Amino acid sequence: MKTFSLISLAIATALAVSPTVVSAQTWDFTFSDSNGVTATGTLTAGGSVAGGGYSITSGTISLTGASDLNLNGTGILVALPASPGGVFYTGGGTELFNFPAPPSGLCCATGLEDAVLFPNQNPQINDSWGDFAFAIGGFNTNTGAGPGAGLLIYSNGLDDYGVFGGVGYESNGDSFEATLVPEGGAPFLYLLLAGAACFGAMFFSPRNGFRSRASA
Repeated sequence: MKTFSLISLAIATALAVSPTVVSAQTWDFTFSDSNGVTATGTLTAGGSVAGGGYSITSGTISLTGASDLNLNGTGILVALPASPGGVFYTGGGTELFNFPAPPSGLCCATGLEDAVLFPNQNPQINDSWGDFAFAIGGFNTNTGAGPGAGLLIYSNGLDDYGVFGGVGYESNGDSFEATLVPEGGAPFLYLLLAGAACFGAMFFSPRNGFRSRASA
């Protein structure tokens, strides 16, 4: 019984401190431009980076209103080419290249790099080299094959975002906002488990008054 008590206390301690580190952080985002294109989706971080950013490792998108019908639909976040000179296909033979970011602080709309979100800054996407790349409708952004299209959402500066995708569709001066998704019932579940472990530790402890009174 004493062993069980110690184990219960260890579990309770671990559960009490773990909610903030075991759950991946996810943001809902919205994007819209003056041409009627609207996109919503999610961005999930794999960890934090310097400067208050979060490295986004997965995500989803649902886009409507594009004149290029290949852009309308659902898709997933994809990685940009890892090697310099790598090509990112957006559809119809359109290519974006010069990945990763060029050296010496140089920047251009086709030389963007990692998917990093800065949720508490303006812009929320790094305006030097950071963007979110999506494959919509099953399109393969590495080979340019398949239905759908590739899409980049990036920033030009304060309150100024842009999009490039499909067969050369481009828009700037657009809006983007990411909002942290509450964890919902996860904290309550951790507290419930921690409470149960603590109760077990007290009930089965040989020196505990609860068990003495229950046995009287």
